[in-house]
Amino acid sequence: MYSRYLAKFWETVGIFFFRTFWIVLYEWFGSDDFSTVVWGSFLITTLLYWIAGFCYTVVDLTGKPAFILKYKIQDTSSYPVTFRQVLSVVIHVLINQVIVSIPFYIFCYQLMAWRGFDSGSTLPTLQRTLLELAFLHSYGRNWILLLS
Repeated sequence: MYSRYLAKFWETVGIFFFRTFWIVLYEWFGSDDFSTVVWGSFLITTLLYWIAGFCYTVVDLTGKPAFILKYKIQDTSSYPVTFRQVLSVVIHVLINQVIVSIPFYIFCYQLMAWRGFDSGSTLPTLQRTLLELAFLHSYGRNWILLLS
């Protein structure tokens, strides 16, 4: 009973939001699969990393807001961090992101193309999305249990 409503919701949201967003993003990269997979993935992951990292860096550089500092788990003996230390870390991270992630995305694209990847304008069904999320959740949890 609920699956019908959930599927209808997914279809509606998928058509009006996710599909439109995907088409705009795909066209922004020139409707080219290689550019979308390699540069799109690189830009999204890099931007998300640096947006989150900027928030932590502000706390490390300024020590404000003070209420967050009680949750800090690193050694605070050399606190606050100097700008020179932050700049050194930023340079290393950027080099690593470019040297590691771009070749990795190129390899992933080649693998996806070999398997018959078609980015097209169709989105996966609700059932397919839930199946993949369930697999990723169980796979990640099993790795965490294995490593602990």
